[in-house]
Amino acid sequence: MRVEADVFSGVPNPCWDLTESEIHRLVEMLQNLPKKKTQLLETIGLGYRGFYVSEAMDRPFNKLHVYRGTIEVTYADTVIQLADKDRKIEYWLLGTSKQHLSGDLFNKICSLME
Repeated sequence: MRVEADVFSGVPNPCWDLTESEIHRLVEMLQNLPKKKTQLLETIGLGYRGFYVSEAMDRPFNKLHVYRGTIEVTYADTVIQLADKDRKIEYWLLGTSKQHLSGDLFNKICSLME
């Protein structure tokens, strides 16, 4: 699975791949989250717009959009939203980037997430 931090405009966003154990952990964490009423994720503008997890066709979902306590889960033809009020998965995904990104880029994403 590939994670993309949606933080830039005009240049490629940073991306990295999850390990198998990280994938299993992500799926496990998702299973414990409650569904929420679906609403539009407001990610317009510059700066941090969340994390996208893709290339998950053989997993329980096709892709995820994780942003400010909401996780939008896309299955073959269905989209649901899960509530992650403490943003645990969002910060966990950030943590998985640490070994793949420069310290400056990691710190920049941290500051944009606040």
